[in-house]
Amino acid sequence: EDLNFSRNSKDSLSPSVKGTNCLDEGKKQINFAMKKTKGRLSGVKMARTMYRLKNFSSQRLAEKHGDALGAHARGQQRQAVSKLAEVAAAAPIAPQLYSSLGLVYENMLHESGKEIMRKKRRLGSEKKDSVNAAEISSIVKLGEKAYASYHVAAVLCKKDFTLWVRAGDAAREIADLYDDAMLDLEIPRTTKEKFFSEKLKWLTEAKEDYEAADKLKPPGITVPAKLASIQIQLGNLAEALTILTDMKNASFRLSVAASRRCNIEAGVRARTEMEQSFTAWLLYSDLMLRIGHECIAWNSGT
Repeated sequence: EDLNFSRNSKDSLSPSVKGTNCLDEGKKQINFAMKKTKGRLSGVKMARTMYRLKNFSSQRLAEKHGDALGAHARGQQRQAVSKLAEVAAAAPIAPQLYSSLGLVYENMLHESGKEIMRKKRRLGSEKKDSVNAAEISSIVKLGEKAYASYHVAAVLCKKDFTLWVRAGDAAREIADLYDDAMLDLEIPRTTKEKFFSEKLKWLTEAKEDYEAADKLKPPGITVPAKLASIQIQLGNLAEALTILTDMKNASFRLSVAASRRCNIEAGVRARTEMEQSFTAWLLYSDLMLRIGHECIAWNSGT
């Protein structure tokens, strides 16, 4: 599942708004709050970037790091990896270095997957949109390198939640690759069991990284929603229910506070981020269906 949750910060309003047309005034307040939050988040993002760069020992290394990113932008991935390796030898504890390396490996992973799909279409393969067992090993290696790079960056910069999220996303992508490979009907049972074990391992890695990010109290609902999704995939329905219920209750409290501030009649008010995210509600609905199924199975003794 591709969870593209909205990151628009509309959950906070300025002090009470008075006037006859409160809805329009409320919208103005929300736009003001969004601009204010955007500026604050931009400052935080800049501070994170500067912290990641602080361990470059010289301007020359920083420039070489920039050259590597330039090669990456031009599609010269192997050259980018080579340049970043040179920087790593001289500045092995610079978090931004490993974050950039993860970005390059992630791009190589996607390009490798696309190339396999194109080759299948040219050959007229029936399985044009999935990776089979024979093709997975080379792709997974790139995924593991992307994950390792992001994870090292996160460990070196523990208070940057975005790095933990990137590591979690990389681990989840590897789990999805194994999930696709298990659809291959030609693989033996032992191989399928091995792939299933690897899938669980990488889902667990993703869960731990998302938990590390969530403990840092990131803004918005994206991180807790990703964590809840992973908990569902691992069968931890109670943990997922706790996370999504907390999100739902927090959204309700924010909506009540917004209504009181604006003194809006007939319940007309600006919606919170949770209320605007259809993917979050689909996730919540999916969880409720799974819990209902488990309850029916329990009651029937199956």
